[in-house]
Amino acid sequence: ALGSMFDNKYLGTIGFNGCFSFYPSKLIATGEGGCISTNQDEFADKIKMIRNHGILRNSETERIGLNLRLPSLLSVIGLAQMKKIDKILKARQEIAKCISYEIKELPLIYPKETKDTVFNWNYYTVRSKTINRNEIISKLNKRGIQARAYYSKPIHEMKLYEREVYSDTRLPNTEEASRTAFSLPIYPGLKLEQVKEINHALGEIFNK
Repeated sequence: ALGSMFDNKYLGTIGFNGCFSFYPSKLIATGEGGCISTNQDEFADKIKMIRNHGILRNSETERIGLNLRLPSLLSVIGLAQMKKIDKILKARQEIAKCISYEIKELPLIYPKETKDTVFNWNYYTVRSKTINRNEIISKLNKRGIQARAYYSKPIHEMKLYEREVYSDTRLPNTEEASRTAFSLPIYPGLKLEQVKEINHALGEIFNK
């Protein structure tokens, strides 16, 4: 949610800590790794020790830790992107506005910002009210449009968790979302003509 806001506060500044991923599909990508934000010095010191074999200063191990350091080369890649973060956020916002304007008449539930929220538009995820989600994805993929369902199976239905923790759990809203939700392509380099192509393809699929 890097760059997203709620009630005029950036996510990661609400509460005493936040956590961000730099996985390749995220807004800022370093290949792997991430970062933690905090306003608590003691907590920051603990995190620094845990990521570095329990060492904070003077090569003295102060607690049990791991090797979780983000390599310097990957850090440089991330910092270079952070310098462009405003431009990245603006580009994604413009693309999202264009998609939303074109698909608002289709039988889709699509994301909407409110007066209290600002999205970073890392994903543009919608839900189909009528046509089977997998059918939509298949038809878009055949047109060369990289739509996909990121989380098609809820955690409580995965074999490990279902067996060990959630054997009697039913979450109807979660299950419905997992069956109907899919994400459309969105990234700063997406051109207006490509956005129109995505919107046109969706229109044809629903209107047949």
